[in-house]
Amino acid sequence: MKGYIGAEQRPSPNYWSGFDQRDFIVIHATASGDKATEYVPDFSAATGKSTHYAIAMDGHIVQYVDEDNSAWGNCCATGNSTFRQDYNWNKSTISIENEKHSNDNSIPLTDAQYKSLLVLVHDIAKRWNIPLVHGKQGVRGIIYHHDLDPINKARCPGNFPYDTFFQDLNAVQGGQQLKLNNQGMVLDIVKSFQLEDGESGDLCGMWSVGALKYAGLPGQGPTGSAEDVDKWADGQADKYGSHLTWPGSSISDMHNFLHDAGNLHYWDIPSDVTTIRKAVQAGYPVIFTANEANIISKKTGRRAYPWQLDVNHILPVCGLDKDGDFICPDQLNNSYQGEWPCIYLASRLNPSWATCVQVVGPNPNKPWLVSIPGGDPNKWQQGFNAQLFATQTPLNTNQQKQFQDIWNSTASLNGGKPFDYTTGIANEWKTKYCPKFLLGPAVTSEFHSVDWNGGQIIVQLGLGWECQYILGKGGRWWQNDHEITY
Repeated sequence: MKGYIGAEQRPSPNYWSGFDQRDFIVIHATASGDKATEYVPDFSAATGKSTHYAIAMDGHIVQYVDEDNSAWGNCCATGNSTFRQDYNWNKSTISIENEKHSNDNSIPLTDAQYKSLLVLVHDIAKRWNIPLVHGKQGVRGIIYHHDLDPINKARCPGNFPYDTFFQDLNAVQGGQQLKLNNQGMVLDIVKSFQLEDGESGDLCGMWSVGALKYAGLPGQGPTGSAEDVDKWADGQADKYGSHLTWPGSSISDMHNFLHDAGNLHYWDIPSDVTTIRKAVQAGYPVIFTANEANIISKKTGRRAYPWQLDVNHILPVCGLDKDGDFICPDQLNNSYQGEWPCIYLASRLNPSWATCVQVVGPNPNKPWLVSIPGGDPNKWQQGFNAQLFATQTPLNTNQQKQFQDIWNSTASLNGGKPFDYTTGIANEWKTKYCPKFLLGPAVTSEFHSVDWNGGQIIVQLGLGWECQYILGKGGRWWQNDHEITY
């Protein structure tokens, strides 16, 4: 079906072929109550209902109807709606349900669900050229079900972050920087080593999975010890064979280990370096396989494993250095390189298998990373950031008004019109740096320039601050000649 590349496909027979135009995205909520037996709605023939998409509470996205067809989710406007009441709005809308186990939609969206909604709405809007604004009759954009039907659907989508939704959508558009630890990795990994006397030398597969199982948020420390990783990896080998004589791990073995970890979801991806790099740039760790002869230390320029064996090694990559080479918390040993984590030359690796890993964390209802949006990172939205823990707490109404007033206070510098408040720089100013550092307003509009290495940047100056912004990556901020970080 035509639509979002990361959606699970569950085709529904409930639709009309074709559409009139694509003017609006409509946001719904299921109000499914305690009767909900599945994580997304059932839109089989018997129900006589459908929407194009539904988003589960864990962030999983399901598609029911091709975007080139009309789902049965909206119908007609009622009451004091500003929309025409003599038209079936299914013909010009793409609709999205959000799973809510409350009869009146009173529970809020989960963090994972909200992040998936932002990504999905932005993806649809980009493909159909729908503006990221609150739509109304004659103005294309995103609307809520109650905008069409304020009488029967007054509580749809119900409890929803109305005050910050369009601000957050524009933040997705501008891209958000990854949160990394001081080693440049998307997770904190415990330092541990596989090779032990009397044990198999081929436990790298389950060892790599164990390292991610006991990973922690960047900068907050791993959630387990080296001994935890060791015991879990040995236990996996004993479950499927023996940790004393384990002969090496197949792809099927790796899938078993990832499943048994309990807090890791995975999706096999193309194993070329460029694709793996894109997954890591989105915030996911990747486990991959490479021949030991191709694993070259960037520090020494020599083989990390100098013994003359034509064998494969399985290892995780959790970060990229400034040159795009792989930062790997490689669990085999470090006696030859004398470093950890290791940095390996990406151009020499030639991986033969790779899988992208969603680290869920200790609470499956509040996952650390959003569900993997498909098996090919090359098709993911540009600037996509999977880190749910990096999402900022939405501003309340009073904060929004205060920051807007601060920003507008220098409108006299721009002929009475405030500087653009919807750009990537403005979004970072109001959601990150102004709340934390109490920055003053902008005093110039944005202008294009280059950094000292010749890279293209967008610059804006404010009272005591400067931002240098790169599309898809975010900004570097200075306050009174000192670089500041969120």
